[in-house]
Amino acid sequence: MGDESVQSSSGATETLMGQASPEIAAKRGRGRPKGSKNRPKNDALVPCERLSLAESRRKVIEGSDFTALQLVERAQIKTGAKGGTNAQKAYIDRITKLEQKDRDATDKRLAEAEGYVRLAEMYIRLAPDHLRERFESKLLPHPSDVEVDFEKRTVRILGPATTLERRRWDALKLEVLEERDLVLDLRKQVEQDPGSASRQLTYTAVICRYLDIIECFPERHRPAPLPLWRERDAITWHPFELPTPTRRKLRRVVDVETES
Repeated sequence: MGDESVQSSSGATETLMGQASPEIAAKRGRGRPKGSKNRPKNDALVPCERLSLAESRRKVIEGSDFTALQLVERAQIKTGAKGGTNAQKAYIDRITKLEQKDRDATDKRLAEAEGYVRLAEMYIRLAPDHLRERFESKLLPHPSDVEVDFEKRTVRILGPATTLERRRWDALKLEVLEERDLVLDLRKQVEQDPGSASRQLTYTAVICRYLDIIECFPERHRPAPLPLWRERDAITWHPFELPTPTRRKLRRVVDVETES
């Protein structure tokens, strides 16, 4: 077609490909004004949409906890159960789409968690030796605290994931260490007065509370095991009437402390 062109209403020419000639381009200006920005997308609901959403969550029957949306959902299920093919198809199609959406979101979450763990572990390996410990302490969450289970399709974070959570964990760890020191101090008191039933009972209560606290921590965050109490066997323990769960805890403590 060569350089065929058409005449515009202003007298300038435009090519047949829809692009303006240099004369028209100069009149229209070049690009956007300096300093202009993209307009943010307005994703807010309009008043009628906001009203519809509020009505769907409203309880329409007095004395009942069911919302309007729940009642419509149950009515559709009831109609489908009675043989309504349209209701059956609409409900099954909607549930299928929701399940697919949930699977896609779960797959994305699993992939992101697995990618984060691999990337964080790589950075830890590549960090200089004198900076590795400091670098690991700043990772939130720590890759060792992220548990990705592809069979159960779950992601669990077993440690602090934010700065605020880390502060709470640090405060709780201090309480655990104080409780541990109290356990060791009570051991000495029982040794000094082995016939005191009150001190033995106090020690029993404290050691059980200590075990309850450390069970809340993942293995990586638990304090070091209690040292072996070699003098324990030489003490005559009073036959306390303890609940069965408490006796089980004490039996487990004895087993742990007497391991070689």
